[in-house]
Amino acid sequence: MGREKEQSVAMENDISYASGAEESSPTQKDIGSVNDYTKTNTQVEGIDEADIVKTDGKYIYSYYRDAVSSVITIVKADGKASEKIGKIVLNDVQVQDLYLKDQWLVVLANNTNTSSEDNDDQTVIYLYDVSNPEKPICRSKNSQSGYYSDSRLTGNILYTISVKRVYEAEKETDKEEYIPKVNGKLLPEDRLYCPNSGESAQYLVFQSIDLSQSGKTIDNMAVLGAEGTYYMSEKNIYVATETDAWRKTKISRYSYEKGTIKYACEKIINGTILNQFSMDEYEGNLRFAATTYDDNGKTTNGLYIVDSSFKTIGSVSRLAPGERIYSARFMGESVYFVTYRETDPLFLVDVSDPANPVVKDKLKIPGFSDYLHPFGENMLLGVGSIQDKEGNSYVKLSMFDISDPEKVKEVHNKKLEMNSCQTIGSDHKGILVDVKRNRIAFGMESYDNRTVPFYEIFSYDNQKGFQKVAKLSMEECYSSRSRGLYIGDYFYLCMEASRIYVYDTKKYKKIRSIAY
Repeated sequence: MGREKEQSVAMENDISYASGAEESSPTQKDIGSVNDYTKTNTQVEGIDEADIVKTDGKYIYSYYRDAVSSVITIVKADGKASEKIGKIVLNDVQVQDLYLKDQWLVVLANNTNTSSEDNDDQTVIYLYDVSNPEKPICRSKNSQSGYYSDSRLTGNILYTISVKRVYEAEKETDKEEYIPKVNGKLLPEDRLYCPNSGESAQYLVFQSIDLSQSGKTIDNMAVLGAEGTYYMSEKNIYVATETDAWRKTKISRYSYEKGTIKYACEKIINGTILNQFSMDEYEGNLRFAATTYDDNGKTTNGLYIVDSSFKTIGSVSRLAPGERIYSARFMGESVYFVTYRETDPLFLVDVSDPANPVVKDKLKIPGFSDYLHPFGENMLLGVGSIQDKEGNSYVKLSMFDISDPEKVKEVHNKKLEMNSCQTIGSDHKGILVDVKRNRIAFGMESYDNRTVPFYEIFSYDNQKGFQKVAKLSMEECYSSRSRGLYIGDYFYLCMEASRIYVYDTKKYKKIRSIAY
């Protein structure tokens, strides 16, 4: 009886869908195959990013946690027959993120056992063999000092970054207080770096792990410096950290060829960098968008290009005085970024000549986009916010035509529910953009007397613009902790610490509910 409740089929009273939703359904023949499934939304093609939900098109891996332990749930994704078939219980850790690569499930966690040897934060990396998902086997357990900060996976090599606080030691021999460990061993002197840019009470601890060698550590190192914003290209890891100086940022570069991590160089710039999408490496040069401040706190914005030694090659600056950058997207020789104060200027910068970047267009429209995403050929999706004259806020969708390399046009926009908000600008992995299926989906919240989370799915038509396909209820989850997945002919709404709902993709009728 309990199992029937856990996997009950729910009624359709928590869903609304547009009358034209069925007509806007995708028609590609390959949709519905076992290999057709949603992957994590990442910045760089070929470089995976960790997330709270992962799937291989056959099974869905997610987790929930309490104060002292975490549970990874394994669900067989089979439409109406979907069911929970396994779990992994981890005591004394708080799971932060997951990866899924071939038969390997990577679990990244913070150790919550304060009675550990050095009474310090610790990141733990578990590697599970899930070739038989009903019986996952732990093949390795790696660790590094500090709390988990970020990671990337390229090929079979995992790169993890943690932040270790440096404590004042009573004795020089109390090395655990001020020297990081990897896999229980203090890092040797030649793997500790102290840049010339100043003091810090933190270390960034790096480790590279080979999944194909059952979790063998390839390399490790630590750099004295604070936590920052991370961007990984095909050859380098960049860390942008705000310094103690007024509105200045230190950008550091680390190479990582075949898992060998090397500190390369750093540069302190005037200004701040919003997030990882404000940085991009192209033909060996780093391009970044930054907001700069004068002594009175007044802002301007610019785009800067530096070579591999961080020597400035070209720049365009003093744009949009009094505003700041809200989003950016680098697309080859074109860069798009949004600033905002009262209107939304979308800048198009031509960087085909890195020594002479040129602003080609500046489109001013109401509201702002805090996330930009390519949508098929010559189109750019914007997700952001807008306010009406009464001060009510709305989530806003914009579609920009970028076919003309010298001019940008907003061809359609849609204002969503009143008093609604979304967090895509701060967590891009929360949005599903599937051009093949013609679907855009993400969690939102509306607020009046109480906060109501929900999940909305849209299609896009060149003539009609954005069309609502479905609005799905998710009372048991924060919108920022939800993920939507298409697997074959079904849609799965995964809600952290709660359950997975399964829907058909014709009318988006709920056909299964699986409790964690």
